[in-house]
Amino acid sequence: MKKYLKNLFTFAFLILMSMQIFGQGSWSFNCWDMHFFTELQHHLIWDQETGMFGFCDCGYGNGCGSGNGHGGPGGPGNDPNIIRFMTYNIASNNYKKNGRDVIRPSGDVIAVQEILTQKNYTELQQHSIKTGEFLVTMNIFGVKYGIAMLWNHSLGTPTITPRLGSTSNCDDDWQRGYIIAEFTKFIFVSTHFPTGDCGDKEEIAIAIVSESIIQNTNKPVFIAGDFNFSPHKPQMNIFKNANFEALNDTSMYSDWQYYHATQQDGKMIDMIIGEKNSSKYEVLNRGIPNVPNMDYSLSGHLPYVVRVKLIP
Repeated sequence: MKKYLKNLFTFAFLILMSMQIFGQGSWSFNCWDMHFFTELQHHLIWDQETGMFGFCDCGYGNGCGSGNGHGGPGGPGNDPNIIRFMTYNIASNNYKKNGRDVIRPSGDVIAVQEILTQKNYTELQQHSIKTGEFLVTMNIFGVKYGIAMLWNHSLGTPTITPRLGSTSNCDDDWQRGYIIAEFTKFIFVSTHFPTGDCGDKEEIAIAIVSESIIQNTNKPVFIAGDFNFSPHKPQMNIFKNANFEALNDTSMYSDWQYYHATQQDGKMIDMIIGEKNSSKYEVLNRGIPNVPNMDYSLSGHLPYVVRVKLIP
């Protein structure tokens, strides 16, 4: 019987791996460690609620799904020091569903990219039942396009600092920026990096880490967004040199193919980064939130959540 189950799980594992390689899904469910897969950092697990196999990051003590019963990084529970930081490029689409079904149940502070028009931002914010800030980075034929930050009302009113970067070196029509929010216990930055390789990414990265509020604070700092580069690319060195690191699970199953991919081609460009070796917080868990119908029909990106516990 044990041999039969092992073969069954191996078969399921191979199917899921092939689906992941070809960009057909990403999983993050409640954890049950299959001992014969302990050589893998990510465990093949059975989610009793959904009746499906999936991957999840069980590297932290609380496991996956603690707090909300739906897998992935869990809910905040009753501890005000537990925060779910989230980044999501919604690709200018499905504002109602993304606000109601993805952002509302999955994140406490959220960086959102590619919002098209003030009206759509308002719809997203209302359906997420969050407070927020919208930063217009471009006017495309008179249509406002930009990024946002959303947060739970219970976190209070942060001090907001919006920044617009210089016009892109690659394309004069494109401009990027970031939003800095200083909350009572932490600082959060929402951003969207340029796509080109003309030095734009480096300029934004240097601008963020050079902000006086970031350099002079004693609070933990978290930076989230669509970075348009993976955590193993040279641009990440700017953050590493400023004592930041990716809080995503950055392990790969092949060259530039990530277990916690946020795009169908296996890439991870949607990240949340924080201070290295910080005594100000601990990461509880992280991953793609497991919400109903979470797939690439809602966006060309998947959301990513890192759940931390702030240490007073």
